[in-house]
Amino acid sequence: MKRIFRPWHWAGLTALFLLGLLMAVLLRGPYLWPTTVALGPCLPDYSSPSTWRGERASPLLSTAFNVGDVRGLVCYGSPSARGRQVFEAAPSETADTWAATATTDTTTTSDAGAPSILVRNGALWRLGANEPTRLFIDGPILLGGLPLDAGRYSLYARPDSAEWTIFVSASTNHWGNTITPPVRAREVGSFHVPILPSGTFVESFSVTYSEPPGDTPALVFEWADRQILIPVEGL
Repeated sequence: MKRIFRPWHWAGLTALFLLGLLMAVLLRGPYLWPTTVALGPCLPDYSSPSTWRGERASPLLSTAFNVGDVRGLVCYGSPSARGRQVFEAAPSETADTWAATATTDTTTTSDAGAPSILVRNGALWRLGANEPTRLFIDGPILLGGLPLDAGRYSLYARPDSAEWTIFVSASTNHWGNTITPPVRAREVGSFHVPILPSGTFVESFSVTYSEPPGDTPALVFEWADRQILIPVEGL
């Protein structure tokens, strides 16, 4: 017997296809269209239960910028110190430096009584919270001297006492600190940036774009008592 597809059959198949496409975008966070069509928006990773439950302590924020004709967007989770020690002390720093920049009576401590540390020297860190920190650009730029083509990238760092190593990967679907060998295999490159004092204590991690007159524009990453500047230039 010959099967006949009714109009509502095609409508049902079309609806299922569109629903599947929507779920693919929502569940994976990053996007199916090229950045030359649309940069963003910054979407949370809906494969995480905390996203559905609305339990995020660190909000998803964004910073937009322009380098000549190239548009850029940084999507990042913004954690807060909340009385905890954020970074390890540099060799020249003392415990008094830490005590002067945070409220010690709410600091979480280890079993040995020392303050717990959120970001350890020598360990890879997602440069934020929750999802990886993502960089979207619709044209070529130099980031920290590293040439990047239009596309979507994740940024993560290896902090140290005097400088940080910043890594750029083409992987954007991984969960923030799940920086596995497959994620690292997609690295485009890396570069080093010095640590600078933030001047005042910055409670919540932030990313801003600075265009100082007569100087190279930069993405500024700040948290606690430290900041790093990543130069951004056109190609």
